[in-house]
Amino acid sequence: MTKVIKPQEWYQTKSLSCEADIVFGWWSAGAGKTFTLLLEPIKWFRKANFRWVIFRKTMTQIKWGWWLWNESENLYQHIKGSHWVEWSAKWIFRRESFKWRDTAELKFSHLEHEKDKFNHQGLQYAFIWFDELTHFSKSQFLYLMSRNRSTCWIKPFIRATCNPDPESWVAKFIEWYLDDDWYIRKDRDWVIRYFTIDKDNPVWGYTKQEVIDKCPHIFQSLLEKWENINDYIKSFTFIEWSLDENKELLSKDPWYKANLIAQDEATKHALLHKCWKPLQDNMAIVDYQALDSITTNYIAESDKYYISVDVAWFGKDLAVIFVWKWFEIIRIKVYSTCSDVELKEAIESERKYYKIPSYNVVYDNDWLGWWLSSMDYTSFNWWWASLEYNWVKEQYKNLKTQCYYHILEDYVNKNLVKITTDNIIVDWMKRDYIMKKYNQVKILDLLKEDLKAIKRDKIDQEWKKCINPKEEQKNILWRSPDFGDTFMMRFFFELSAKKSLIII
Repeated sequence: MTKVIKPQEWYQTKSLSCEADIVFGWWSAGAGKTFTLLLEPIKWFRKANFRWVIFRKTMTQIKWGWWLWNESENLYQHIKGSHWVEWSAKWIFRRESFKWRDTAELKFSHLEHEKDKFNHQGLQYAFIWFDELTHFSKSQFLYLMSRNRSTCWIKPFIRATCNPDPESWVAKFIEWYLDDDWYIRKDRDWVIRYFTIDKDNPVWGYTKQEVIDKCPHIFQSLLEKWENINDYIKSFTFIEWSLDENKELLSKDPWYKANLIAQDEATKHALLHKCWKPLQDNMAIVDYQALDSITTNYIAESDKYYISVDVAWFGKDLAVIFVWKWFEIIRIKVYSTCSDVELKEAIESERKYYKIPSYNVVYDNDWLGWWLSSMDYTSFNWWWASLEYNWVKEQYKNLKTQCYYHILEDYVNKNLVKITTDNIIVDWMKRDYIMKKYNQVKILDLLKEDLKAIKRDKIDQEWKKCINPKEEQKNILWRSPDFGDTFMMRFFFELSAKKSLIII
């Protein structure tokens, strides 16, 4: 008896008929996205040399991810000529001639580390599928776009699934499809736009000609070579897909939706309501929305410069230097390992360049800070009692708590701090990221994570405001909040400016 494999009505059918080169799906949990994307290339199985690849973040997710593997088996075992190759994690589909050169192939692969993208150098895939795109870096996606080529006379295409993740690069990539509250705009669902990449950033247009007009410098050399520049512009759309459309799942598991409703607010906010806006933690001191605009704020002009330094554990934590022009971070230096002499030289080079007096340099005078005690810098001891501010005795557990509350509530949350991200040095190289287990992590993202990890704690017995202990911050971050602490120390100069250095 012949088994009929077909999509469900509406969204699955519409997705499979979409003609855009690249499609991202904002499908909610349980919407049937895995089945749909496994179904997508079936029409090309009989094409010789048709190659496509499915990416998950890790190989473990592929081998032990029940849903992905079992869905592929449920579908492909019914196709004549299909053969699973265990050792290479791929399906092979042979035509009736049974000649290996006439086969089509589906490969399951991973991009666990940033460098793994180079494993596909020189390869070509007519179809690329990213499962949970927000788990991959932007550079991995762009690099694999260059592998999206075809020798089987099929126009290359890319599909990707994703759940809302406001911290990922995907949120920025698809922001046009979201409203001011980061929910899906119904009038832009399925709308096809066009883009190219200029200096790692997309340039968008409603037509291909609009993209060309926005960045003629990219296409000038192609015109001189008589290239068809339209081939270098990709079409893109973003799709909403609701759980309610998956009648098949709801008929088999009517309790699935109840399970989603029972999740914590942040999970429900993203997976059920499909909102890309970060859910504000009521215990967090920083306002998430204000934090997202920290690179675009306008800061009052000032001729006052400062430096804040977190010495940290070399080789384990990071040594961090922020150079401030009033409340704008204009330069960042990060060292994963360096000597005391190298750290002093790094600070002194910034002091000399920006003509900053030594007393406008503050450093964390934990026991590691003795390296800098001979430099006439301003020492910061987090356990000091809070200081007077604006001639008022304030009730904070310690100086560190006082600085965190003020710089976050009075400056970040009021859009009075700015960070410039084009002047960052990491281990003596100009770049805006560090490597974490072979993954590139933006310095700005690390700072944002640190500030979000600083949370209100219960008032102590002396009715003083507190923040969560550093051990709890480390448990949240899986590291020390080196960037947050360097950021926090800037406010110490506002306290000392009031001539209130008497410990109370």
